[in-house]
Amino acid sequence: LKEKGIEVEVGVLGEKARRLNETYAKFIRKGIPFVTLKMAQSLDGKIATKSGESKWITGEKARRFVHKLRGEYDAVLVGANTVLLDNPSLTAQGMGRDPKRIVLDGKGKVPPDAQVFQPGVERFLFTTSFSPPDWRKALEERGVKVIVSEGEEVNIKEMLVELGKRGIASVLVEGGGETAGAFLEAGMIDKILFFIAPIIIGGRKAKTSVEGEGCQNLQQAIKFIYQSIRKMENDILIEAYPQLCSQE
Repeated sequence: LKEKGIEVEVGVLGEKARRLNETYAKFIRKGIPFVTLKMAQSLDGKIATKSGESKWITGEKARRFVHKLRGEYDAVLVGANTVLLDNPSLTAQGMGRDPKRIVLDGKGKVPPDAQVFQPGVERFLFTTSFSPPDWRKALEERGVKVIVSEGEEVNIKEMLVELGKRGIASVLVEGGGETAGAFLEAGMIDKILFFIAPIIIGGRKAKTSVEGEGCQNLQQAIKFIYQSIRKMENDILIEAYPQLCSQE
């Protein structure tokens, strides 16, 4: 076009275009899935009471949004503690195609008959050599794809590389605080969706939305840039991107 004398402007609405195609762009460029961390928490950052009760922190409209969201991702991932506490099915509840299910369980705590391992879609278990071989075999007999890594913990980046090789372009992380902390500390979160309910749970033993090691000082805190803040009935949905990702 330029050679024919036509004025060409490149990069118009580039940022908006990149957001519209963020999953595809990440997967094609890096070969690993685009990862979104979804969390539902109280005003004081709790995701459950001290007894472990978490149903339901947010309202019905927020929950419907999450069911639809699942249908937009290739896979949904949770950690062992979430399965043990909530025994989720991780389906789209008829609001889209059901995503593949991924469980992160390094020690072998999740029972093979958990709902997340029920047939219907591809199921993956990422574990370590420290988990019982008989437990891994029982899951394989149920059709679960078991991927074992050496060491005491599953390496988050290696896991995402493996999922990319299997054609999974997007992952919605719905785990608890430990899983969220592991992904954030590994620098493997591309976007966050935090639902905040207008309640205060309190309690030093109540689970928080992000756990793990955490940072020593505020300079080490992971910084985000707000993309949007929406009201959903009485809840608020915050969509944000890590600052480094926003500058790519």
